[in-house]
Amino acid sequence: TTIFGEEGGNNCIGSTGASCAGTPGTITFGNLTLGNNANQFNTVIGGTTTTITVAGILDITGDAALNAGTGSIINLTGNGTVITNSGTFTAGTSTIALNSTSTTGTTIPSLTYYNLTLIRASNTFTTASGTYSISNNLTITAGTLDLNTNDPTLTIGGALTIGGTLSASGTNSLTVGGNFVNNGTFTHN
Repeated sequence: TTIFGEEGGNNCIGSTGASCAGTPGTITFGNLTLGNNANQFNTVIGGTTTTITVAGILDITGDAALNAGTGSIINLTGNGTVITNSGTFTAGTSTIALNSTSTTGTTIPSLTYYNLTLIRASNTFTTASGTYSISNNLTITAGTLDLNTNDPTLTIGGALTIGGTLSASGTNSLTVGGNFVNNGTFTHN
């Protein structure tokens, strides 16, 4: 599914009304591409508890901006690269849930997240090098978050909860501003 509109226009997903504040819903996409690299426009996930599932790739093109909204959940069930962003991503107070359907590995893009949740047992979630920022909470429900291979810097403003495995960077910092709850495996390298 590709969503694009008039230059300077706005789109609302998961809600109705001009202010994008109507009744929230649950929507499932295969792949979701925002923009067409020609017309600048914004997409807002509306409502306060909207859930969007993308089974393939969420692609935010260079002319597009995605505002993830208030309390929304973006459930990404694809494998490999699940988000490509050459536009603008604003996390709002959303949760990005990486819930891959297989165990072939999932790449976490370098974005500023509000909440990030990793949910697939026997899957390895990898990062690029660079800086990752999570304004609120990181939850590893299942699977392995590998921060050691590419050694990114990770700053978490809220809690870090480990139910799976976290393999920390051997070079760069992991900063947790809230509680550290380890019910799984934490490896400091």
